[in-house]
Amino acid sequence: MKRKSIDVITKKAIIEKCKNSKVTQVANEYGIARSTIYSILSNGEKIYNSEASDSSKRIKSAKYPIIENMLNVFISKALSLNIPISGVIIKEKGMPCCILVTLKILPFVRATDGLMDLKNDQTYPIHHYAVNPHV
Repeated sequence: MKRKSIDVITKKAIIEKCKNSKVTQVANEYGIARSTIYSILSNGEKIYNSEASDSSKRIKSAKYPIIENMLNVFISKALSLNIPISGVIIKEKGMPCCILVTLKILPFVRATDGLMDLKNDQTYPIHHYAVNPHV
């Protein structure tokens, strides 16, 4: 079978159908291997508890959740005060967050569009959260 990505909505539907049907039937219905169904079922709790959007193909958590939370608080407060936010502002705010988290000034930390680069070109994405301005 050819490999194909499955979005979160489909994974949730597969989990629900497997409660009432056999795995083989569900696999045939969606045109995927039984082993894929078993993988989805074993990660069911993670799929339901993820903050990923329904169109996401992968569920991935932040490498540095403390930095993510600090930036999320900053963005929430700025939105509640009607302060415009740009990528440059987020980068400028993210750099001190990195320094606070690592507890030292790292000469090799730099901010780029959508990524914080740490340690010799290792990057991690700045995840996008649904920001509630009333927080």
